[in-house]
Amino acid sequence: MNTVLDIEKDESLVSYVLRLIYANGYTNIRGFAEDWVASSSDIRNNIFNRTASEAIKSWSDIPLYKLESHCHNKWGRVPKLIMRNAVKYCGSCVKQHGLYHQSLWNVEPVTVCLEHNELLLDYCYRCKKKIMMDHFIMGVCPHCEGIFSYASGPTISDPLSLQAQEWFQSMIISGNAGSDKLPLLKGIKLNDYLTLSNRLSHLLQGSPSVVDQSYVLNAFKNTKNISLTMRVLIIFTRMSTNCPMLSRLILKMQ
Repeated sequence: MNTVLDIEKDESLVSYVLRLIYANGYTNIRGFAEDWVASSSDIRNNIFNRTASEAIKSWSDIPLYKLESHCHNKWGRVPKLIMRNAVKYCGSCVKQHGLYHQSLWNVEPVTVCLEHNELLLDYCYRCKKKIMMDHFIMGVCPHCEGIFSYASGPTISDPLSLQAQEWFQSMIISGNAGSDKLPLLKGIKLNDYLTLSNRLSHLLQGSPSVVDQSYVLNAFKNTKNISLTMRVLIIFTRMSTNCPMLSRLILKMQ
């Protein structure tokens, strides 16, 4: 590697690696994955084995602990947390900060850019097709040549949706579920919280929403409506403050 780049503080490791190899004239990551005895799919999902991390360290001179803080290895067992084989992004962030992919965007329940209050897009804004990380870092849709920095998602103004996203994203960054707003969750580890919310969603399947009685919770229905995750998060947040059964479950996990 002749050209070495700096990694952005909120950048996913796969985004950095792709920017690095593109800057040095390579066109894809397959050959590198084979050298690292890793799967291209894992790398695109921001999961890196030790061999790959060591190789990136030797290229970039970035400490191993810092590189590992930008990947999703620690989330491997958390159910339905990491987005697989697809990309979410904020067009306004790309336009303002440059073309790289933020680590938080790979987390399934993260659906809003809190800097711009925009719903994250999980498709090309122009042709509506799904895109892969390789194409996103190139900046242009391979299907229609749409430029991702021209995109913008719908603006979110609902205070409850923004509050739920603020709480959840701060929880992901800090690594724990403790909150002054939700004292019931004090001391719960993030992995335990996410596992609990996933299991609770099974119990709630088909139930009316406590936010909107006309809305029926279908947490595990295959849908393109990205705001569904936001609704599930709001419902769970509301329930956690006044549901005796949930209180008992949480106490058992502490």
